Amino acid sequence: MKKAVLFIFILLLTGALWAQNRHALVIGNANYPRAEDRLPNAINDTNDVSAALRELDFNPVLRQNLNRLDMVREISAFITRLGSDRNSEGFLWYAGHAMEINGEIFLFPLDVNVEDDELIRATSFSLNDLTRQFEGVRNKVNVLVLDACRVPPSGRGRGRDATRIIKDVPLPPSDMLVFYSTAPGTVASDGAEGKRNSPFAEAFLKNIRSAEPITIMSGHVTRDTLTLTGNRQRPHISGSIGSNAYYSLNPSGGQHPNPNPNPNPNPAVSLYDQLVNATGTVTITVTQNAELPLETVISRASFITLRGDTASRTVLGNGSNRITIERGVTLTLENITLRGVRIYVNAGGTLVMNNGSTITGCTYVGYIFSGVHVYDGTFSMSGGTISANSQGVDISGGTFTMSGGTISNNTGRGVDVSNGTHYGRGNGTFTMSGGTISNNTFGGVDVYSTFTMRGGTISGNTRDRGGGVYVGNNGTFTMSGGTISGNTARDRGGGVHVDGTFTMRGGTISSNIAGSAGGGVSVHGTFRMTDGTIYGSNGGSNANRAAGSLIKGHALYDGNLIIFNTQDLTITKYN
Repeated sequence: MKKAVLFIFILLLTGALWAQNRHALVIGNANYPRAEDRLPNAINDTNDVSAALRELDFNPVLRQNLNRLDMVREISAFITRLGSDRNSEGFLWYAGHAMEINGEIFLFPLDVNVEDDELIRATSFSLNDLTRQFEGVRNKVNVLVLDACRVPPSGRGRGRDATRIIKDVPLPPSDMLVFYSTAPGTVASDGAEGKRNSPFAEAFLKNIRSAEPITIMSGHVTRDTLTLTGNRQRPHISGSIGSNAYYSLNPSGGQHPNPNPNPNPNPAVSLYDQLVNATGTVTITVTQNAELPLETVISRASFITLRGDTASRTVLGNGSNRITIERGVTLTLENITLRGVRIYVNAGGTLVMNNGSTITGCTYVGYIFSGVHVYDGTFSMSGGTISANSQGVDISGGTFTMSGGTISNNTGRGVDVSNGTHYGRGNGTFTMSGGTISNNTFGGVDVYSTFTMRGGTISGNTRDRGGGVYVGNNGTFTMSGGTISGNTARDRGGGVHVDGTFTMRGGTISSNIAGSAGGGVSVHGTFRMTDGTIYGSNGGSNANRAAGSLIKGHALYDGNLIIFNTQDLTITKYN
């Protein structure tokens, strides 16, 4: 779907023409809740801009799909970095939705509320506020690029015109150059189907390495944008930069000296570049521990294997950093530990975890971060460990298949199978045929969509209801094999608590404990059992227990209960 896009290129100059300390913040908001509002080119453009800035000796921080609080924090931290050194240069690129309200432009985080103008003002980020922050920095030079889609996101209560554009371009402050991707009163293209970038972004990237002054470089961007759009889109420039007219993003024409003579001063930079620039089928071997300080988006390769040269090799992050796998990309982890680096699997992307791989330490104060988050993608786990994260695996649409490995000791859930429609995605699906989910402090598996258990073990987990498995409303759990054992519920359902539907065709539920009742299974929805074993009062050490009473330990129900062929069955109805 074509989307009208506004690109605003703002150059704020306050001093000298060149700064040795070059800082960049690149923000791309693409995965808005509604599918029709998503902007795939925002991810591609920000990936490519970040890579180009790095070649120009900027130190880019790439952040994608931010909520308002994260946008405020990232921009504030960026402004602070610039303000700490009067010789610094700054470059900020924003790609995502935006809207003009009474002549003021507001940038949209993912959690913006678009019901009316006042809510938009309260939950978005004002361009006026942004430029005022930069005016107060007083460093050498700052460049802002606002790549903002002008089609309002859907779901707006007032039914705005989807083709509304900026009719009047406000005058910028003095010493500021404003470069819009299209003239006032017209719309900008988001790019033809199959194109990686929008026409303006493609033209900008083509010319970003030019050594010419930016006033001349902008003319080349205009020319190339017109060529790419068949003369339908003409960028627009407003403002004046006065005596700074000779400023260039690349004053040495690609020969800017590197102040650090070490050819590989930071192995994380090399690893980042390898991941984001890989194409085709490639194996990346990590030969020394490295950091990934950026969000790393993999979108170009078909198949990447990331592995360590030894079993102890580690890639480090701060707990909130992440690797994002885009459509058409398969990332396989082998013999490598990601510590504080979580993985997002977007629609059409695939993650494979094999033996020797570990994802751990994905925690951050005030947030719940999963080691792996599947957004309509595919995750296959045949080995490895996901442990000591805020949460193990979150399936917000897409598919997770577990045939081996361990998900354990996470402070939240082991696996959360979400109803993806809450996020504007498809329903999540989890199939377990092997492996272990154990010792997670907020339950083994939460099911709000579909969970099929054919093998493996769920043990030692704790929750208020459903220590091993909690089946929420509209959730479906089918068990034909495997073991649910040794889990604890503070209230009901030590092994399984059912608010949705649980069908048991095989497998074993044993040695679970509930603080109130239903040590094995607590049923508030629908339970169908045709085969398998749920140990009751005759189970000895395998018996499910509730509040010290074996008779209440087997199955407790007030919903629909259909029992056919079972072993060792004791059932209690509660009101």
